[in-house]
Amino acid sequence: MRRRKTATLAIALTVLAIIGFAFFNLLSDNVLNKLDEATARSSQFSKPLNALKSSGPQATAQQLPGNILDLSNWKLTLPISVSNNGAPEEITQPQLANFSISPFFQLNGQGNGVQFEAPVGGTTTSNSDFPRSELREMTNNGTAAASWSSNKGVNSMSIQEAITHLPSVRPQLVAGQIHGPKNYVILIRLNGSELFVEANGKNVGTLDNNYKLGTIFTVNVSASSGIIQVAYNGTTKAKYSNTGSGYYFKAGCYTQSNPTKGDSSNDYGQVIIYKLGVSHTT
Repeated sequence: MRRRKTATLAIALTVLAIIGFAFFNLLSDNVLNKLDEATARSSQFSKPLNALKSSGPQATAQQLPGNILDLSNWKLTLPISVSNNGAPEEITQPQLANFSISPFFQLNGQGNGVQFEAPVGGTTTSNSDFPRSELREMTNNGTAAASWSSNKGVNSMSIQEAITHLPSVRPQLVAGQIHGPKNYVILIRLNGSELFVEANGKNVGTLDNNYKLGTIFTVNVSASSGIIQVAYNGTTKAKYSNTGSGYYFKAGCYTQSNPTKGDSSNDYGQVIIYKLGVSHTT
């Protein structure tokens, strides 16, 4: 009798083991399928996210945007969110000095300029509907936000750059600006082939009415005595009367489209900056 009970118990344990193994396999397959689905949904950003975690320490001097541009008094806003609760990532000094992330902020193919790229479906700041890969002016070696007045001293920014890609449906981006405490003051904006200075939603000076993508140009923005002037390739193209404070410069790629405008989330704006300089005199 004891042997029969032992055999029955052994059979029962074997059956339970088989059932448990089958259930474990089914559960594992289900989990893997869920992971595959999640990976597929996030594939657009999976590579950049991994790059964000490791790009700084692994980049060489020849691969760093900081080897081309003086980034000591800038911070970078990226069109992705990794650890910032849905808000765009910001890279500040000293990390920015050794930072690069493909394709948003890296050297161009020739190695002589810095590529700024913002996909249409990228993460946006709380006060904007559009994504950006853009530098924001700072002071004190990047430790404090820049803030100056348009009627005090001479405040200047010079950018040598090329706009190299626009979204297909709404082909617009901003490649430089003066920003105030709440809103922009002036924008260096490309709509299709019209490159112009925008203020208060209006064109206040056309820079090039037939701009060709990839054309390198130099724009100089200067604010003093309540007047903002913009020169294009050495010729003044815009003068705009403005008095205010709390201002700062921005440069990079601020794509002016999102999926609600009809563009694919994978489409993008792109700007290459070759030289960038800011100066302030009292």
